[in-house]
Amino acid sequence: MQSIQDLDSSQDKVERIRKIIVNLCFAFGILLLTEGALRKWFLAPFQQVLYFIKDPLVILSYLLASIAGLWPKGLFFRLSIGMIALTFVVGLFQVLGGINSIGSMLLGWRNYCFLIPFAFLMQQCLNGKDLFNLSRYALLTSIPMAVLVFIQYRSPRGALVNMMLDEKQAFAYGKLARASGTFSFTAGHEYYCQAMLAFLLVCWILPNNVRPVKNPLLWVVAAATVVNILLNGNRGVFSLCAATWLMSLVYRLLAAPLWSKRLNLKKAFRLIIPEVLIVLAVCSYSYFFADALEAMMNRIIHTERSSVGNAERVYGSLTYVIPALAKIEPLGKGLGLGISAGRRLAAANSQFVFEENDLPRVIAEAGYLGILLILFRFSWGGLIFYGAIKASRRTGNPFPLLIASLPVYASVLSPDQNQLDELPKIRSWNVEA
Repeated sequence: MQSIQDLDSSQDKVERIRKIIVNLCFAFGILLLTEGALRKWFLAPFQQVLYFIKDPLVILSYLLASIAGLWPKGLFFRLSIGMIALTFVVGLFQVLGGINSIGSMLLGWRNYCFLIPFAFLMQQCLNGKDLFNLSRYALLTSIPMAVLVFIQYRSPRGALVNMMLDEKQAFAYGKLARASGTFSFTAGHEYYCQAMLAFLLVCWILPNNVRPVKNPLLWVVAAATVVNILLNGNRGVFSLCAATWLMSLVYRLLAAPLWSKRLNLKKAFRLIIPEVLIVLAVCSYSYFFADALEAMMNRIIHTERSSVGNAERVYGSLTYVIPALAKIEPLGKGLGLGISAGRRLAAANSQFVFEENDLPRVIAEAGYLGILLILFRFSWGGLIFYGAIKASRRTGNPFPLLIASLPVYASVLSPDQNQLDELPKIRSWNVEA
């Protein structure tokens, strides 16, 4: 039988390991923001190696969690581990069947599965104080990021600051460069904008004395976030921000009974702050960045008149699933063969996958397993949304629901797999008020 002293010692050990894992999560976030800059500007010759720069942190976290017994014990976590194992087995069959190389398979498996346990581990280890600090540090990065994005906006597409990975110049909208910030591709900055908006709305909705960033610095951060969004140059950033706004609306509807008990002018203003920010952003767009607004509107109009349309560009990943199912192959064409890095490692007789949208790509690469992977992702998004609603209702804190807009959107309408490592993977909803 363990003595009380032994129990205390064991708990101290677990807590020390938990704090180390939390620090590793923060280090992961720092690399998330800086990896792209290293790969495209400072250490370009080593960009392929730097693609895996975050992996050692994740592996170390897994080892520490196993030592301290910090893994969750819920059913969905076990199902996730089973899905990871099944994906690896199917990948091996693809290699043994000669339709894929071991290199492409491992890269594809990594992109599909490697970070899934890390999301559960974040949910297990990050507490309210950690998430508070995460919000604060993340929001503060929006200021230098906005400066960089403004420089990219004012610079020619071919300028060094606009160089992207494997691209000598930025993608264009009109004569302007689409911003990539410190990320390798523009999609990374899109999801960064969504994350910053979520953190920002949390700050505005909460009372000033408990905000991660307080006034007057909050106004500076708000301006920086608006600049990041308006100068991003991609239509997708607006659908991402709309998803976060919808989550804020859900929270305000849930919290209405609590807020109505002692409603005053300050509370009323905090309830409508998302709409106030939208009005200010629209005014700023037309006044300060009229050329960017004109280029974006022309792009939207051009797309709407084309055979594709704006809605299909946003939701195409869903609409193209049925055609993909019609030509499905049982084992798929090979994990990783739908991304450029995987095609470089492919076997001589591999059939490359050229699907622009993510869900059809999953089906093409993984076959029948791809259907399970898609259902798994949808289930995960649904569980996160449900858990976030419960947490926000229980605590009165908007953080769970607003941050849930990131993984919920990405689980259904995820980006190109080339961008997956740049998504802010915030899956935690167990935050107390």
